[in-house]
Amino acid sequence: VGAEVPKGYNGTDFGDIPLIVEKGECGQNQNETVNGVRWMIDNRRNLVIYGEGNMNDFESPKTTGSNTKRELISNQIIAPWFNRSELFDNIKIIGKVYKVGSNAFAYLEQVQTITLNDALKTINDFAFESMSKVETIELKKGIETLGVGVFKNCANLTRITVTTDNMKYQSIEGV
Repeated sequence: VGAEVPKGYNGTDFGDIPLIVEKGECGQNQNETVNGVRWMIDNRRNLVIYGEGNMNDFESPKTTGSNTKRELISNQIIAPWFNRSELFDNIKIIGKVYKVGSNAFAYLEQVQTITLNDALKTINDFAFESMSKVETIELKKGIETLGVGVFKNCANLTRITVTTDNMKYQSIEGV
């Protein structure tokens, strides 16, 4: 695909600048002079959500039969990366993304790590549902609202930490 890498994502975690494999839009900004929220999948197996604004809400990507087959039940409005999930194992939310949409990452069972940004304020309902390989997550200082079932059926999620500068939530013994 080849395109510019988002501001704030320079690939230093990997030693060089990653290449973009897939990309698109997934939210808008109230300020029309800003592009809104975008996504990309890089060649380092990262799904990166970036830009400024709120992610869209999506329908739950419920499937028939095996989740590996991924046959959707109807014409659902699902996250655009759902049927590209074989391309990534990690999710990184960077920049000025303020809201993770409902069902945004639900049923992405292959994902191993989730990295959230400081600007994130809201995680909507079932955003990370049924992500069975995620073991830990850190909620940053900006988190003010957690929706219903945000981490529902995350069987291996054993630790949720909250940064000490978060004014709304705190973690007590990893929960």
